Parts: sequence; C-alpha cells; structure tokens
Amino acid sequence: MKSAETVHTIDKLEQRNFGVIVDKFSINFETVMKRKDEMVESVVGGMERSLDKMGIELIRGIGYIASPSVVEVKKKDSGIERIETKNIIIATGAEYKKRPLPGIDEKCIMTSDDVLKLTKLPQSILIFGADYIGVEFATFFNAMGANVTLVEREPHLLPGEDEEIADLLREIMEMNEVDVITKANVERIEYGKDKKVVTVSTPSGEEEKFTEVVLVSPERIPNIHDLGLDNVGVRVDKGSIAVNDRTETSVPGIYAVGDVVGKYFFSHVASAEGIVAAENVMGKNATIDYKTVPRCIFSVPEMACVGLTEKQAREHGYNVTVGMLSFAMNAEAHIFGEIDGVIKIVADAEYGEILGIHILGPRATDLISEGALAIKLEATAEDVAKTFHAHPTLSEVVRDAARKIFFK
Repeated sequence: MKSAETVHTIDKLEQRNFGVIVDKFSINFETVMKRKDEMVESVVGGMERSLDKMGIELIRGIGYIASPSVVEVKKKDSGIERIETKNIIIATGAEYKKRPLPGIDEKCIMTSDDVLKLTKLPQSILIFGADYIGVEFATFFNAMGANVTLVEREPHLLPGEDEEIADLLREIMEMNEVDVITKANVERIEYGKDKKVVTVSTPSGEEEKFTEVVLVSPERIPNIHDLGLDNVGVRVDKGSIAVNDRTETSVPGIYAVGDVVGKYFFSHVASAEGIVAAENVMGKNATIDYKTVPRCIFSVPEMACVGLTEKQAREHGYNVTVGMLSFAMNAEAHIFGEIDGVIKIVADAEYGEILGIHILGPRATDLISEGALAIKLEATAEDVAKTFHAHPTLSEVVRDAARKIFFK
C-alpha cells in the first residue's frame, strides 16, 4: 500500500503544483512484492529474536490439548513432546472458507493469500467482496496500473461501516477508474483461453466481465478443529471459541485470543487480547473493552473508524448529533495536496459524549487513535474541541469536527 500511495503521489505532482517534475517513472511489480516479503520477514524474524532473548521456548509442531494441564506437540521429525503447564492460551488464528460459486473451486480463483504471492502484475482483476480486504486490494491494483472491477452484494462498500463515508470512498475510487458494482452478485465463473468470463447479476440485469484474475474475498473461519477442545470441554459458540472479558474459556486456566475468538479479525485486537490473557495468567484481573477497537482500511485515501456509526447510534436509542468536516478545510491537507475526504463525529446530543468517529482522508489510520482515546475516556465534543491541536497538522480536523457539535 505504501508503493500504491507513492504512485498516487507521483501521479498528482503536476496538478498539485509542487514544483517537482517527474518526466517518467515505471512500476517494477516484482520488486514491490519482494519488498513486502522482506518487510514481513524482518518483522517475524525480529519477533523470534525477541522471544529467544527473553528466554521463551519456541517449539515447532502440531499442538493438541490432551488435558487442562497437558499439551502434546507432534513434531515433524522427533515424535510427540508432552508439555505440562498450569495455563494454556489458544491463538490458532483463522482459515479461509471459499464462497459457494460455480467455478470457484478452480485453481485460477485466488484468495488474498494467493494474491500476496503474485510476482507478475495482472492486466485486469475482478474482486468479489468489498470488505476491508477487497477495498484494499482494489486500491492497490488500481495504483499498480491494472484494470480493476469491484463487486459487492450489499448497497454500499464496507458493509457495517458508516454508509456516508463508504459512499464517498466509492466516489473517489470511481474517479480513479475502479469499476465499482454494488447490489450485485457473481453468479458463475467460466474459463476462456486467456481470460475468465465472470457473469455478474446487477439490478439492471446480467453483465459479463472479462478478466485475467479473479480474487474472491473469502469468509474467515476460526481455526478450532483438531485442537482437543472437546477433549477438555472448551465451549464453542457459532464456530468460534467462547471467552469472557478476561479472554478465559469455559475451562479455568485455558484462554483464547485473536481470530480464533471470532470477534475482530485484526492483529491489534489479537495483540491486546494476548496481553489481557498473559496478565490474567500472571494472577492479575485484566479485562478487555472492545468499544474502542479502531477499524482501519489501508486504501488511498485511508479510512478508519472507531465506535458506533450514525445508524448504529440511532438504533441504540441515542438522540444523535453529527459534526462533519472536509479535509479541504485543513491547512496541512492542502500542504500535502490531499484534500479528498471527510471526518464525521457521532455524538449524544444531550451530553455531547462522543459515540463514534469515522475518517476518510490522509493518515486516517493514525488520526483514529485520538477517537479511540476519546471514547475510552468518555470524552465529550467539548473536551476535544477545547484541546490544543498543533497548527498546521491533520489532527486539527478532529478538533474542528468536534467544534461543529459543541458550537451548535
């Protein structure tokens, strides 16, 4: 996505009048993907070195919970190792489940994992599913120069997020020549000599789309099988491990964190849950509050949300007031040449308590942390409006949107 953002910046240099002239540039897709692999390897390698430095033993193999105090690990070459323990934390993640579509089982249909292994840029790609994964890949391949079609069953991109913000992101994507089709479904996928033929049903009838690559954003399923959960009585609810706010399962001393819990499929949530579980293993009484989970979409521009949408707040019975501000009103956004986007603050009209913040614009994924903190502290629009924000910075949009509520 950083590579995509860089292409976006270069493309806009002349129209933004930066005084920087780039006569020509090219994209080396293989190098883009190689850099991604290097970054992942660096982070993972650094984590393993940290474990070793802290004296944490890493055992590679297939784990099985034999009892609440015993884990058995089947190693590749050296049989089974039996580990006795007082506590167990399950962090087995999630796996993908393909959507049931005619033609979907062919090897040519890709998941996000498959796409991350590409070394050659496809000329065209059709993405089915405009969730976080679908929107991010649509943005990425569009910036890389591929022809992108994005198909979503629901009326709006990013179902479950604020519809007003999602619709604005759609407008921006369409301005960048992404073909976005909502209220649509992929009916079947057929295979020609060089391209796939994807039949898409839309409100105006069926359309055939010809594309080199089909990416189907799959359903993520908590990885709960063959762990020995039934053996020890760990309760499973709707396909995920049931836990309380201490991340403890139905069996004392056994905890579960991350995607296997099935609440939020975000690495920052898994990390927070892991810390809570570790603290409780050490005898503390830690709990987790999901009210302040930031939901980040690394598109161009970025989108980030925390708390309730306007629709959700009304459904919860709040008397809602809204403060909206365009990035075009922000000095730093003009300096960056990135004025596309808005911030929307949803608050309780009676007390001014901030219920949700939704941002589409430059550095939205950084700015959202202020919203998470505001909700955590039960801050009001007045609190944010009267807090100093340095000038010129993008963070001023948060304060100015809060002012629109406070000064109503």
